[in-house]
Amino acid sequence: MKLILVFCGLFISLSAFAQESRMEMPRPAEEPPSLQLYPVGLEIRTVRDIDNQISSKSFWNFSFAYRHVNLSALFEYSQYGDSSGNPTSSVDFTHQELMLWGRWHFWQFKEDAVSGSLYGGLGLGAYKDKVKTTLMGTSRTDESDARVVSGLGLGGDLSLDLNRDCALIAAVEGRGLFASDFDPNPTVSGVLRLGFLLRLY
Repeated sequence: MKLILVFCGLFISLSAFAQESRMEMPRPAEEPPSLQLYPVGLEIRTVRDIDNQISSKSFWNFSFAYRHVNLSALFEYSQYGDSSGNPTSSVDFTHQELMLWGRWHFWQFKEDAVSGSLYGGLGLGAYKDKVKTTLMGTSRTDESDARVVSGLGLGGDLSLDLNRDCALIAAVEGRGLFASDFDPNPTVSGVLRLGFLLRLY
């Protein structure tokens, strides 16, 4: 609950700042729709690992987005693996997640070849966990059913034009993720994305 209030407070403050900035700055020309592809993504999450310790873990993250004016939809795949044990007894854990994020870019700027925005987002998706247990050469794999995950996010992106149609883009985002068996719940994470932007004229 506290995390939700913090996100709401930040969102309201940044929205007010964005409104004031729009009044003070000339409005940039409207950007055409664009496709954003992020093949490089790193997410750091605070989770309880298989040794029952709260720690920060790195998730591999791949995503792509479609944006039009100040709204965008981002599809995201995340994966994380962990293992513990020795040659005779071990546990391997894999977490896979698919999410769809709707985002509102409430502040935008463009100056020469550089442009950027601040945005807030809501996400909804599903995840599955798989645990492989090995004991004395005999292994057993248990896989969970798909479970629902939701999220709140706040972030920003910055792009540098390579030409009229293509740009390099980087994005940083903080988020809170909610699921019935996440520990802790909500789970706090940060995401760094690097990729390309293609304008769709």
